[in-house]
Amino acid sequence: MKKFLLVLLLVLTVFMAMGCPFIVNSGHTKAHAKAMNYNVIQIHKFMDRHFWLYDWEDPYVN
Repeated sequence: MKKFLLVLLLVLTVFMAMGCPFIVNSGHTKAHAKAMNYNVIQIHKFMDRHFWLYDWEDPYVN
């Protein structure tokens, strides 16, 4: 049972990081990497805006 849960957790982690378990071609993989990069940037902007009161769109601060 422990091994099953460990494998399930590993599969879910890979699926969340990659977004899709199917490797169709390099363009498909690059699209997933671009989407993940966009999501990380959005999380970074959210953290900056709500915890450090830094707005990326403010032309006077940048």
